[in-house]
Amino acid sequence: MSIRDEIRALCAEHDKLMAEDAWMADRAARMVPPVQKSDDDGLVYRTHENNAPAPAPPPDAEPSESEPYPPLEQLHQAIAQFVVCWTNRKLDQALIARDRRIGILEGEIRELKGFVGGIVALLGQKQVDNVSLKHGDVTELPKRRMQNG
Repeated sequence: MSIRDEIRALCAEHDKLMAEDAWMADRAARMVPPVQKSDDDGLVYRTHENNAPAPAPPPDAEPSESEPYPPLEQLHQAIAQFVVCWTNRKLDQALIARDRRIGILEGEIRELKGFVGGIVALLGQKQVDNVSLKHGDVTELPKRRMQNG
């Protein structure tokens, strides 16, 4: 039996067990009524274990007299200062990344210029009777006729 067959068999068994578990949980939920009517007025009460009420949440903390809440203008200034610092940091990170990419591209340009310079140097050299001519030497003038227009 291959590993794929074993995995397929295990997955099928797992799916079967999960379906049985879901069916049993659904059946158990249907067996216990979620609420009980205990009053003639039609009020519905939930039953809880120990019938203890939930604890009350703690009251909201009020600012103490020694530390008053800062004025709105001061909050605006603090938020603006945070936004400026955060934006500058993000901008600096973006500029550093941009400068790195520019540096890489400049290096590639220098490399390509070197390749082109070498190719031009090789193509610019001509051999005549095993004598190398320099780029500025004239070997032959083109044959043109003067035409009066």
